[in-house]
Amino acid sequence: MYSVEEKDLVGMKGSLIPVRVLADNGVTARVITKRAGVHVTGDQIFEVPSGALRDDG
Repeated sequence: MYSVEEKDLVGMKGSLIPVRVLADNGVTARVITKRAGVHVTGDQIFEVPSGALRDDG
C-alpha cells in the first residue's frame, strides 16, 4: 500500500491519503484512493508524479 499527499492529487493542502497503484511508468502513476480526505473521496482515480508515492509497506 502507498500513500500520497492530497496536494499531489488535487493541488490543495489536506491529509495523507492511502492509495493503490494501478500503473506506474516511472514518471507518472495512476492511483485509486482507498479512503476519503479533506478534498477527495474514496475510490477516485488520479494521475500523480511517481515521486509523490510514499511506500507504507
